[in-house]
Amino acid sequence: MDYVKMVENNGYRGRSFHGDEDEMESPTSALWLYLLIAQHFDRVGNTAVALKYADCAIAHTPTLIEALMIKAKIYKHAGDYSEAARLMDEAQSLDTADRYINSKCAKYLLRAGQREQAEKMCAKFTREGDRASITLNEMQCMWYELECARCFVAEGRYGEALKKLHQIEQHFVGMIEDQYDFHTYCLRKVTLCSYVQLLRLEDVLRTHDFYYQAAKLAARIYLRMVDRPQDISDSTATADGLNTIDMKKLKKQQKKQAKEQEQKKNINKKDEYTNPAMQFDADALLKTEKPLDDAAKFIQHLHMLGSKHITAYNIGFEVYLRKRKPLLMLKCLKKAMILDENDPFLHVCRIKFLKYREMSHHDGVIGTLVEELSSQLFPIEDPFVLNEEFKNKNVNSLRHRLAVAECNIILDPASDSTTKNWLLKSLEDEKLTGRTLKTVTHLYEGIKYGRFGSWSKEELETFVRQARSLFPQAQVFGGGSSPVMITTAVENEQLPRE
Repeated sequence: MDYVKMVENNGYRGRSFHGDEDEMESPTSALWLYLLIAQHFDRVGNTAVALKYADCAIAHTPTLIEALMIKAKIYKHAGDYSEAARLMDEAQSLDTADRYINSKCAKYLLRAGQREQAEKMCAKFTREGDRASITLNEMQCMWYELECARCFVAEGRYGEALKKLHQIEQHFVGMIEDQYDFHTYCLRKVTLCSYVQLLRLEDVLRTHDFYYQAAKLAARIYLRMVDRPQDISDSTATADGLNTIDMKKLKKQQKKQAKEQEQKKNINKKDEYTNPAMQFDADALLKTEKPLDDAAKFIQHLHMLGSKHITAYNIGFEVYLRKRKPLLMLKCLKKAMILDENDPFLHVCRIKFLKYREMSHHDGVIGTLVEELSSQLFPIEDPFVLNEEFKNKNVNSLRHRLAVAECNIILDPASDSTTKNWLLKSLEDEKLTGRTLKTVTHLYEGIKYGRFGSWSKEELETFVRQARSLFPQAQVFGGGSSPVMITTAVENEQLPRE
């Protein structure tokens, strides 16, 4: 910082890191320091200062791709996905032959809800004549399919999202089936050491992060089918509206690009998946009669392999709670408590189990096991006392306050007025830790889901105004360069910033 200030005040001559006035530091030193400082302030959450230094770097060298990428990343962390996608597209235009930045740009476009533009971006490096989404599926490009699924969830098109997630699951099924192709070959060629390594890999294949992310998102969609079936029924109407808009855009493009359309007709295009296992019907997936069983199929692989993600067990608990499987619930709670006993979402699961145990009765061996395991996992078996103790222990954390508020509604639905006022005051408390965009967005999604009681239109507008004052760049709260209210897929755990 001191060197940058000296350069800004006195120029480059006689300014070196070593303090030698006769030596002139390279001008690029200040450039990379601008970017380093910008990323530092982005990391600590000071978006305004981060953007200031990113602009200094761009003013220093306007054609530097890394400067535009870092500025786009800052906007992404601030919640302005549209501006982030625009900047990343500008950076990509400076080097159209770079596949890395092409993939980054496609990812940012999907985060901004621009699926068509993202597919066109990927088409620059896929097989000519085929749709990019088809080619990427054949290439098992799971990051693209996962981002597409999240984009569909944000649009409310849950059937299309499930289609992408099931395709990701089929990639892992295909990898396991391909093992048989190597069996006779490895025995014939006596490459047993490599084959044993392959077998060990297949045993833990579904511990890969792509499967974890896909299973988690799929389970949440199936849980939404059970908890909020009105959202699923409304998604069909939303999808129809989007299809109408897409058709209008397609007709305009066909009129403007008649010659290109004629050329495309002469190309033998493949608009269908060549692998029958990938041909899923979005409407049929939404009309499943056993959504909880479908969710359990995704989650059980994570449990069998001893996932290190606590969210896998929290979501598994939610699935088994609705299936009324107390022993499987306790198994999930036990695994989650080993990973992080103070996790806020685990606390919600524990309160839900105590509430479930009060309202249900189990005889025989199951009842005996439930009582025995409950006494081991719950030193305090009164849910009200447990919730109050958790509140006092984590009173300075916003994430933990959200868990306490949700538990208040579960234990006493009549306390929603007090809970809402407490949450609104918590947003204004600067002393609280964890007042991040991810946490506040999770609160917003929880309000719309119904986890924090019933909110009137005026109360919701008050919350949005408070959230926008904290995060003025966040599009989800009506801020940013394009103040459009968009829904983002919120994850339970704090993921590393990219």
